Amino acid sequence: MDEERTQSLLQFMENEGLIPSAEEEFKRKEVILKLKEIVLAWVKKVAWQCRFPRRLIMSTSATILTYGTYGLGVHGSESDIDALCVGPLFATMNEDFFIVLLNMLQNRPEVSEIHCVKDAKVPLM
Repeated sequence: MDEERTQSLLQFMENEGLIPSAEEEFKRKEVILKLKEIVLAWVKKVAWQCRFPRRLIMSTSATILTYGTYGLGVHGSESDIDALCVGPLFATMNEDFFIVLLNMLQNRPEVSEIHCVKDAKVPLM
């Protein structure tokens, strides 16, 4: 009976357009991968600006982790993607994240809108 109800619910959700299509899922994954590439380039740029040795710059890393409904795999077709940027201690929030990374994102043709909330309990962009 549980299996039947689960299938019925899934069918209803699909009929109502609440489940993202394979194309939408592919696009979301591509966006996350591109954002990871940008964040990796950003942290290497910050390391270079700090005048770190080349070998250290090459090994420096940062990433994007998803959470919320997308991270849990329970998002709908209209849901956003909550993402957390994880970087090294030498990358500062005020200068490197909210200025350097912001500028890198603003200069990308695929970024149409970006807002910063620096004074929130959890600063976000």
